[in-house]
Amino acid sequence: MMNHSSHLLNEETVATNQNGRLTPSQLAMLQPYSTVHVGLYLFYGFNIILVLLMLNSALDSFAGGPVPPEARFWYTIIFGTVILFCLISILYYMYKARTLKQDLDNPKIARGTGRVRQRWSNYYTAEVDNIRLNDPSYVFDLPPGQYTFYYLPKSRKLLSATPLAPNNHETHLKLFAQDLQKKFHFNDQDLAINHNNQLSTKQKLLMLIPITGYTVGIILILIISVASIANPPNESYIGILIFSLFMLLIIWVLFDDLQKLVTDWYTGTVLSIVGPLKTRTKGGVRHRTYYFVIDDKEFEVSATKFGMAIKGINYRIYYTPYAHRLVAIEPLSIIP
Repeated sequence: MMNHSSHLLNEETVATNQNGRLTPSQLAMLQPYSTVHVGLYLFYGFNIILVLLMLNSALDSFAGGPVPPEARFWYTIIFGTVILFCLISILYYMYKARTLKQDLDNPKIARGTGRVRQRWSNYYTAEVDNIRLNDPSYVFDLPPGQYTFYYLPKSRKLLSATPLAPNNHETHLKLFAQDLQKKFHFNDQDLAINHNNQLSTKQKLLMLIPITGYTVGIILILIISVASIANPPNESYIGILIFSLFMLLIIWVLFDDLQKLVTDWYTGTVLSIVGPLKTRTKGGVRHRTYYFVIDDKEFEVSATKFGMAIKGINYRIYYTPYAHRLVAIEPLSIIP
């Protein structure tokens, strides 16, 4: 759980920032940070020079002779991409160093009302007027809730905070529900329609995305299959037969999923299930799928949505009956 004795809530630090001044410890922390940014863009500048030298050497010594146009083209694309990345990085770190230096040369502390919100498991951010304050790691030990933040206006460095109201369980639950709505792309109006076991118009439109993807995938596989069978690489009919059966199996799997999605979209019906949430993963490190589980009923989610799960809370999940596609989720109560 969050540590409620955060250094950001220190009364002496807050009082100093309220008077428009930085504490010695804040200055000691921020000044080297500006130096780090300067060092980083110098490092990327060195990388650009090194890449240019490598490109020149590679082009001059290609196979000990003239460079083919195809090779020169790909060398240019590869090294050009690296150089572009370095240039963008240099500009980024120069901007970060410049804004922080401006804040330190002429310290003006801004004040704003905002909130700490959970992005995913163990990752929290502080926001004021939809502007994210830097650095996310500084707010790991602040519980979600509403605060008055004190920060540097140009670099948006968070300095200190005071809670606006006691961060009780109801506040946490309400804010967490808002975060879930944003992550799963639904709102209060969608939820009200789901309470009546119906999909909202917005949710039906979102379902057209995977339906279109499956349809295009099936059409492309059919085109590839027909082209391959019509122009076989050899006269091996056994090979053609095996290839055809394999393609048909893939199409059948995709069509089965497509049929479920289309049925859910056409009927517009949703079901719901209530209970404590469990999480489950399947597969290896490279190909891993993530699931929310209530009463052994699985709902596949993305990795970022998977990280939003907080145990010890009763949830209600709304899902489609055939494809079991999760369309909305709401936290109901904290389990004692």
